[in-house]
Amino acid sequence: MTATPQSETYTDEQVTTATGLHVDNLRKLITWGAVRPAQGGGGRGRVRKWTTRQALRIAITAHLVDAGFSLQMAHTVTYCLPLDDLLHAYDPAMMRAVAAKSKDQWDAFMLQQLTDPSQPDLPNDRYLGSLTVLVDGRYLYSDCLGDSPYLMAVIDQGASIVYPTWSSPYTFQYGSGTTEELDLPRTVDAAEIERSSLLINEKYLRPRKGRTIPTAVLPKGVPHQIIAIDDIVCKTLVVINLALSLLRCVRSLQGLPIEYQPHERRRDDQ
Repeated sequence: MTATPQSETYTDEQVTTATGLHVDNLRKLITWGAVRPAQGGGGRGRVRKWTTRQALRIAITAHLVDAGFSLQMAHTVTYCLPLDDLLHAYDPAMMRAVAAKSKDQWDAFMLQQLTDPSQPDLPNDRYLGSLTVLVDGRYLYSDCLGDSPYLMAVIDQGASIVYPTWSSPYTFQYGSGTTEELDLPRTVDAAEIERSSLLINEKYLRPRKGRTIPTAVLPKGVPHQIIAIDDIVCKTLVVINLALSLLRCVRSLQGLPIEYQPHERRRDDQ
Protein backbone atom coordinates (compact mmCIF):
# COMPACT_ATOMS: atom_id res chain seq x y z
CA MET A 1 0.00 0.00 0.00
CA THR A 2 1.48 3.34 -1.06
CA ALA A 3 1.71 6.48 1.04
CA THR A 4 -1.18 8.89 0.62
CA PRO A 5 -0.12 12.02 -1.31
CA GLN A 6 -0.12 15.02 1.02
CA SER A 7 -2.45 17.92 0.27
CA GLU A 8 -2.07 21.53 1.31
CA THR A 9 -3.98 22.84 4.34
CA TYR A 10 -6.16 25.95 4.50
CA THR A 11 -7.59 28.41 7.03
CA ASP A 12 -11.25 28.97 7.92
CA GLU A 13 -11.29 32.10 5.76
CA GLN A 14 -9.88 30.29 2.75
CA VAL A 15 -12.35 27.44 3.14
CA THR A 16 -15.43 29.61 3.62
CA THR A 17 -14.44 31.74 0.64
CA ALA A 18 -13.85 28.68 -1.55
CA THR A 19 -17.04 26.86 -0.49
CA GLY A 20 -19.49 29.71 0.01
CA LEU A 21 -20.42 28.44 3.48
CA HIS A 22 -20.97 31.22 6.02
CA VAL A 23 -18.41 31.13 8.82
CA ASP A 24 -21.22 30.86 11.42
CA ASN A 25 -22.41 27.67 9.74
CA LEU A 26 -18.86 26.32 9.72
CA ARG A 27 -18.71 26.93 13.47
CA LYS A 28 -22.01 25.10 13.94
CA LEU A 29 -20.66 22.10 12.04
CA ILE A 30 -17.58 22.12 14.25
CA THR A 31 -19.72 22.31 17.41
CA TRP A 32 -21.82 19.33 16.26
CA GLY A 33 -18.74 17.27 15.47
CA ALA A 34 -19.94 17.22 11.85
CA VAL A 35 -16.49 18.34 10.69
CA ARG A 36 -13.11 17.92 12.35
CA PRO A 37 -10.25 20.16 11.22
CA ALA A 38 -6.85 18.68 10.44
CA GLN A 39 -5.43 21.13 12.97
CA GLY A 40 -7.48 22.62 15.78
CA GLY A 41 -7.42 26.33 16.56
CA GLY A 42 -6.94 28.07 19.89
CA GLY A 43 -3.85 28.98 21.79
CA ARG A 44 -1.21 31.51 20.88
CA GLY A 45 -0.60 31.56 17.15
CA ARG A 46 -2.41 28.28 16.49
CA VAL A 47 -4.69 28.60 13.46
CA ARG A 48 -7.34 26.07 12.55
CA LYS A 49 -6.48 24.26 9.31
CA TRP A 50 -8.41 22.11 6.83
CA THR A 51 -7.26 19.66 4.17
CA THR A 52 -8.41 19.87 0.56
CA ARG A 53 -10.60 16.81 1.13
CA GLN A 54 -12.30 18.40 4.12
CA ALA A 55 -12.89 21.59 2.15
CA LEU A 56 -14.46 19.57 -0.67
CA ARG A 57 -16.87 17.91 1.79
CA ILE A 58 -17.81 21.32 3.15
CA ALA A 59 -18.35 22.59 -0.42
CA ILE A 60 -20.96 19.88 -1.03
CA THR A 61 -22.74 20.77 2.23
CA ALA A 62 -22.72 24.46 1.27
CA HIS A 63 -24.15 23.64 -2.16
CA LEU A 64 -27.00 21.64 -0.63
CA VAL A 65 -27.74 24.50 1.78
CA ASP A 66 -28.04 26.76 -1.28
CA ALA A 67 -30.42 24.18 -2.77
CA GLY A 68 -32.78 24.70 0.18
CA PHE A 69 -31.77 22.15 2.83
CA SER A 70 -31.19 23.06 6.45
CA LEU A 71 -27.54 22.95 7.48
CA GLN A 72 -27.79 19.63 9.33
CA MET A 73 -29.91 18.08 6.59
CA ALA A 74 -27.39 19.21 3.96
CA HIS A 75 -24.56 17.73 6.04
CA THR A 76 -26.47 14.46 6.39
CA VAL A 77 -27.28 14.21 2.69
CA THR A 78 -23.59 14.75 1.91
CA TYR A 79 -22.84 11.51 3.76
CA CYS A 80 -25.55 9.62 1.89
CA LEU A 81 -23.59 10.22 -1.32
CA PRO A 82 -20.70 7.81 -2.12
CA LEU A 83 -17.96 10.45 -2.02
CA ASP A 84 -15.15 8.64 -0.18
CA ASP A 85 -13.42 7.62 -3.41
CA LEU A 86 -14.84 10.32 -5.67
CA LEU A 87 -13.30 13.21 -3.71
CA HIS A 88 -9.81 11.94 -4.58
CA ALA A 89 -10.55 12.88 -8.20
CA TYR A 90 -10.92 16.54 -7.15
CA ASP A 91 -7.76 16.67 -5.02
CA PRO A 92 -4.81 18.01 -7.07
CA ALA A 93 -2.25 16.10 -4.99
CA MET A 94 -4.06 12.83 -5.69
CA MET A 95 -4.54 13.50 -9.38
CA ARG A 96 -0.88 14.47 -9.86
CA ALA A 97 0.06 11.08 -8.44
CA VAL A 98 -2.49 9.29 -10.64
CA ALA A 99 -1.54 11.16 -13.82
CA ALA A 100 2.15 10.42 -13.22
CA LYS A 101 1.53 6.68 -13.48
CA SER A 102 -1.53 6.56 -15.74
CA LYS A 103 -2.00 7.07 -19.46
CA ASP A 104 -5.74 7.46 -19.08
CA GLN A 105 -7.02 10.58 -20.83
CA TRP A 106 -9.62 11.21 -18.13
CA ASP A 107 -6.93 11.42 -15.44
CA ALA A 108 -4.96 13.94 -17.51
CA PHE A 109 -8.15 15.90 -18.19
CA MET A 110 -9.06 16.14 -14.51
CA LEU A 111 -5.58 17.22 -13.47
CA GLN A 112 -5.62 19.97 -16.10
CA GLN A 113 -9.04 21.22 -15.01
CA LEU A 114 -7.98 21.30 -11.37
CA THR A 115 -4.58 22.97 -11.78
CA ASP A 116 -4.28 24.78 -15.11
CA PRO A 117 -4.16 28.61 -14.71
CA SER A 118 -6.47 29.06 -17.71
CA GLN A 119 -10.25 28.84 -17.47
CA PRO A 120 -11.43 25.20 -17.08
CA ASP A 121 -14.14 23.55 -19.16
CA LEU A 122 -17.73 23.94 -18.07
CA PRO A 123 -18.54 20.92 -15.87
CA ASN A 124 -20.38 18.34 -17.95
CA ASP A 125 -20.78 14.58 -17.97
CA ARG A 126 -16.98 14.13 -18.12
CA TYR A 127 -16.97 15.21 -14.47
CA LEU A 128 -18.16 12.64 -11.94
CA GLY A 129 -20.81 14.18 -9.73
CA SER A 130 -22.14 16.55 -12.39
CA LEU A 131 -25.74 15.29 -12.16
CA THR A 132 -27.55 15.06 -8.83
CA VAL A 133 -31.33 15.22 -8.99
CA LEU A 134 -33.83 15.92 -6.21
CA VAL A 135 -37.32 14.73 -7.14
CA ASP A 136 -40.32 16.18 -5.30
CA GLY A 137 -38.00 17.36 -2.52
CA ARG A 138 -37.77 13.77 -1.28
CA TYR A 139 -35.89 11.43 -3.61
CA LEU A 140 -32.19 12.13 -4.16
CA TYR A 141 -30.43 10.60 -7.16
CA SER A 142 -26.76 11.07 -8.10
CA ASP A 143 -24.20 10.00 -10.69
CA CYS A 144 -21.38 9.96 -8.12
CA LEU A 145 -20.54 6.38 -9.10
CA GLY A 146 -20.04 7.34 -12.74
CA ASP A 147 -23.30 5.93 -14.11
CA SER A 148 -26.79 7.28 -14.65
CA PRO A 149 -28.10 8.73 -11.38
CA TYR A 150 -29.05 6.11 -8.80
CA LEU A 151 -31.38 6.67 -5.86
CA MET A 152 -29.07 7.55 -2.98
CA ALA A 153 -31.47 8.72 -0.28
CA VAL A 154 -35.09 9.23 0.68
CA ILE A 155 -35.51 12.47 2.60
CA ASP A 156 -38.27 13.26 5.08
CA GLN A 157 -37.72 16.95 5.73
CA GLY A 158 -40.78 17.23 7.99
CA ALA A 159 -39.46 14.56 10.36
CA SER A 160 -35.83 15.67 9.83
CA ILE A 161 -34.66 12.18 8.92
CA VAL A 162 -32.82 10.71 5.93
CA TYR A 163 -32.88 7.11 4.74
CA PRO A 164 -29.72 6.18 2.81
CA THR A 165 -30.74 3.78 0.05
CA TRP A 166 -27.45 2.98 -1.68
CA SER A 167 -25.34 1.98 1.30
CA SER A 168 -24.49 3.02 4.84
CA PRO A 169 -22.28 6.12 5.16
CA TYR A 170 -19.89 3.73 6.92
CA THR A 171 -19.49 1.49 3.86
CA PHE A 172 -16.75 2.41 1.40
CA GLN A 173 -17.83 2.66 -2.25
CA TYR A 174 -15.50 2.91 -5.24
CA GLY A 175 -16.32 5.86 -7.50
CA SER A 176 -13.43 7.40 -9.41
CA GLY A 177 -11.11 4.41 -9.05
CA THR A 178 -8.35 6.57 -7.56
CA THR A 179 -8.17 4.51 -4.38
CA GLU A 180 -7.42 1.42 -6.46
CA GLU A 181 -5.07 3.26 -8.83
CA LEU A 182 -2.87 4.51 -5.97
CA ASP A 183 -3.39 1.48 -3.71
CA LEU A 184 -4.70 3.76 -0.94
CA PRO A 185 -6.52 2.80 2.26
CA ARG A 186 -10.29 2.61 1.82
CA THR A 187 -10.89 5.64 4.02
CA VAL A 188 -14.46 6.20 5.25
CA ASP A 189 -14.93 9.87 6.13
CA ALA A 190 -18.01 9.18 8.27
CA ALA A 191 -15.77 7.40 10.78
CA GLU A 192 -14.12 10.76 11.56
CA ILE A 193 -17.29 12.61 12.60
CA GLU A 194 -19.91 12.33 15.34
CA ARG A 195 -22.75 9.96 14.50
CA SER A 196 -25.12 12.31 16.31
CA SER A 197 -24.50 14.93 13.62
CA LEU A 198 -26.29 12.75 11.06
CA LEU A 199 -30.08 12.74 10.78
CA ILE A 200 -30.10 9.00 10.10
CA ASN A 201 -31.60 6.19 12.18
CA GLU A 202 -28.92 4.05 13.82
CA LYS A 203 -29.93 0.89 11.96
CA TYR A 204 -29.14 2.57 8.64
CA LEU A 205 -25.69 3.61 9.88
CA ARG A 206 -24.38 0.07 10.31
CA PRO A 207 -21.92 -0.96 7.59
CA ARG A 208 -23.59 -3.28 5.09
CA LYS A 209 -22.99 -4.92 1.77
CA GLY A 210 -25.35 -4.23 -1.09
CA ARG A 211 -28.38 -1.98 -1.10
CA THR A 212 -31.16 -1.99 1.47
CA ILE A 213 -34.02 0.17 0.24
CA PRO A 214 -36.34 1.29 3.07
CA THR A 215 -39.54 0.03 1.45
CA ALA A 216 -41.73 1.69 4.07
CA VAL A 217 -40.73 5.12 2.74
CA LEU A 218 -40.33 4.23 -0.93
CA PRO A 219 -43.71 4.09 -2.70
CA LYS A 220 -44.21 1.64 -5.53
CA GLY A 221 -43.24 3.12 -8.86
CA VAL A 222 -40.34 5.29 -7.68
CA PRO A 223 -37.43 4.28 -9.95
CA HIS A 224 -34.08 3.20 -8.52
CA GLN A 225 -32.21 4.80 -11.43
CA ILE A 226 -32.88 7.76 -13.69
CA ILE A 227 -32.01 6.95 -17.30
CA ALA A 228 -33.42 10.17 -18.76
CA ILE A 229 -34.60 13.25 -16.86
CA ASP A 230 -37.27 13.88 -19.52
CA ASP A 231 -38.98 10.64 -18.49
CA ILE A 232 -39.54 11.71 -14.87
CA VAL A 233 -43.11 12.57 -13.89
CA CYS A 234 -43.04 14.75 -10.78
CA LYS A 235 -44.21 18.01 -9.26
CA THR A 236 -40.75 19.48 -8.71
CA LEU A 237 -37.31 18.66 -10.05
CA VAL A 238 -34.08 20.24 -8.81
CA VAL A 239 -30.91 19.50 -10.76
CA ILE A 240 -27.70 20.05 -8.78
CA ASN A 241 -24.24 20.16 -10.36
CA LEU A 242 -21.99 19.10 -7.49
CA ALA A 243 -19.00 18.92 -9.84
CA LEU A 244 -19.18 22.69 -10.27
CA SER A 245 -18.95 23.27 -6.51
CA LEU A 246 -16.03 20.84 -6.21
CA LEU A 247 -14.17 22.44 -9.11
CA ARG A 248 -14.81 25.98 -7.86
CA CYS A 249 -13.68 25.01 -4.37
CA VAL A 250 -10.36 23.45 -5.28
CA ARG A 251 -9.44 26.11 -7.83
CA SER A 252 -10.33 28.88 -5.38
CA LEU A 253 -8.11 27.30 -2.73
CA GLN A 254 -5.23 27.45 -5.20
CA GLY A 255 -6.00 31.03 -6.25
CA LEU A 256 -6.91 29.96 -9.79
CA PRO A 257 -9.58 31.67 -11.91
CA ILE A 258 -12.99 30.15 -12.50
CA GLU A 259 -15.84 32.04 -14.08
CA TYR A 260 -18.74 30.76 -16.15
CA GLN A 261 -20.90 32.99 -18.30
CA PRO A 262 -24.65 32.53 -18.55
CA HIS A 263 -25.65 30.38 -21.52
CA GLU A 264 -27.04 33.40 -23.43
CA ARG A 265 -23.77 35.32 -23.16
CA ARG A 266 -21.73 32.33 -24.29
CA ARG A 267 -23.99 31.89 -27.32
CA ASP A 268 -23.86 35.59 -28.23
CA ASP A 269 -20.06 35.68 -27.95
CA GLN A 270 -19.60 32.84 -30.41
